[in-house]
Amino acid sequence: MDLTSMKQLQDLKMIRNSLGQELGQKLKVKKEQYIQTIRSDFADFFRKQGFKIENQTLSVTATYNELTACLSHKDPETSYLGYYFILNLDFKTFNNKNYTILLGRSEPSISVSVSSSGPQDSNIQKEIESIQRSIEETKNRLENFPQEEWKLIIKIDDSSQRNPTVGTFDSMREFLKSLME
Repeated sequence: MDLTSMKQLQDLKMIRNSLGQELGQKLKVKKEQYIQTIRSDFADFFRKQGFKIENQTLSVTATYNELTACLSHKDPETSYLGYYFILNLDFKTFNNKNYTILLGRSEPSISVSVSSSGPQDSNIQKEIESIQRSIEETKNRLENFPQEEWKLIIKIDDSSQRNPTVGTFDSMREFLKSLME
């Protein structure tokens, strides 16, 4: 056993955890801002069309006589695998469809880590290298975070369709305009 490598590994884990917490805080703030923007875009779009808007904690509903559109979501603290957040749009009175709105990066990142068995010193060195790569990726992401683009990926909630993706949009307003064309 190489005590120096073991200590280095522990130090790197602390650095990775610290950077991860910093990134996590930035993600939380940006996600909450996006959720509010999505909700505001939805309400503004329909308000300009003469709809009555009802804001609740986890939903926004637009109503005009019998036409109703409802944008709903879970608590902003909810986590999702592969996406930052998921919202639901009930658009049944317009086109008999429901949509799932996925908030994600325009360029998703996938990290894969591989482990193997072998001598302990070799495994520690591989883990050190893996954590160093992770640290560099996180530092790079933190450095470029203000420019990081997030998109809305829209899917139709229809199990009969093989490819239910409608498209990718920069904003809720852009998506709603596309539905009304």
